[in-house]
Amino acid sequence: MYKVRAEAKGFKSVERPNIELQVATDVRIDLVLPPGNVAETVTVTEETPMLNTTSATLGGTLSNKEINDLPLNGRNYENLYNCVPV
Repeated sequence: MYKVRAEAKGFKSVERPNIELQVATDVRIDLVLPPGNVAETVTVTEETPMLNTTSATLGGTLSNKEINDLPLNGRNYENLYNCVPV
């Protein structure tokens, strides 16, 4: 007679007593570990602003090299508006 016990971090342990093993036989024991009590603390030490909250102005500047390197169909400068955030 054997006792099988399984445990993992963040889960409750499970124990199955009285498992009988005999020679040349296989025994399958399916265990399901229920979630345990988890206490986790997340501390944010720095904050990077994802957007500029002080100005509602949107726009950008393209350099001369960026303009020359862009494949513009018909060399229409108005197609450059797609490269600037709106």
